[in-house]
Amino acid sequence: MLTPSFMPKFQSVTVIIVNYNTAKYITGCIDSLFKQRGVELQVIVVDNASHDNSVVLLQQRYAERIHLIQSSENLGFGRANNLAATHATGDFLLLLNPDALLTDSEAIIELIAFMTQSQGYGMVGPAIYEPRKHKVVKPRMSYPLQKQLKATYKLNGLPGSIAWLLGACLLTKTSIYRQIDGFDPDFFLYGEDVDICLRIRLAGYALGYADDVRIEHVAGASEVGAVSYEKWLRKKRGYYLFCKKHYAREDILRIVKTVVRGIKTNLFFLRLAGRLKLKKESVIKERTDRLMATLTAANELIE
Repeated sequence: MLTPSFMPKFQSVTVIIVNYNTAKYITGCIDSLFKQRGVELQVIVVDNASHDNSVVLLQQRYAERIHLIQSSENLGFGRANNLAATHATGDFLLLLNPDALLTDSEAIIELIAFMTQSQGYGMVGPAIYEPRKHKVVKPRMSYPLQKQLKATYKLNGLPGSIAWLLGACLLTKTSIYRQIDGFDPDFFLYGEDVDICLRIRLAGYALGYADDVRIEHVAGASEVGAVSYEKWLRKKRGYYLFCKKHYAREDILRIVKTVVRGIKTNLFFLRLAGRLKLKKESVIKERTDRLMATLTAANELIE
C-alpha cells in the first residue's frame, strides 16, 4: 500500500496496550512497535495488576521508552484503555493487544494511509492471522443475533457495510475516540469491541478493513489457564450486555428464551452421550461448560 503524498512524513501515534499476565508475549509486541517506520510513537502500557513478572520485565527492558501505568486492580479492558487515553498525545490511537505482533515494519503507517484515504472512516483494522488456529479473522458483517431482530430499529441505515472489527488491533483518531467517550466501562472483558464499533457507526463513521495489512495474534493469552466455565461466562455476559444495551426489550426476551430452551435440550443429549460414552470426557466437559455458561448469562439477562 502506498502512503498518500499529502500525508506528513511522520504521523504521531499513541499505542495503548492493556497487559494482564502476558509477560510471555508483550515484549515481542513492543519490539515490533519500535521497528515501525514513518511514525512517531508514544507507547502506553496499562498493567492490570498482573501477578506474573510483567511489570519488572517492562521496567527493565524499556525503562523510559514506554509510559507504564500500574493499576492496583484489574480494571478490565475498556476502563484500562480509557485510562491510558487520557495520557495520549498522538493524533492517532492504536489499540493493540499484548499478544499481537506487527510483522510488517510499515503496518501502522499503512493503516493510517488506509484510514485517511476516506473521510468516512472512523476506525480501521488489519487482517488478523491467528497461527494457533491457522486462520485469518475477518471483520463481521452483522451484530450478534441481528438476523433475529424484529422490533429493533437502531441498526438501520448505519454507514458502511462492516458491523465490527476484532479488538486485537484497532486504529482510530484520538479525537474520535474522545468524541464517543472511548470504551463503555460496563464491559469488563469481551463485547467491548462490538460495542465501540457500533457506537463509531452511530456517530456517523464507517469501519474500514485494510486486508493487505496483516498482523499476527495469539488470541486469549490473558485467559491462559482460566477455568473453562468462568471464561465462557465472561464471554457470554459481554455478549448479552451488548444485546441488552442496544436491542429492543421484546427482541431480547423472545430470542434469549428460545436460546434457553435450546440449551436445555442440548444439555440433555450431551449428558446422554456422556453416559453412553459416545464422546470423550474432555469434549463433554468443554461443551457442558460452554452451555452452562450461556445458560447462566441468559437467565441473568431474563431476570
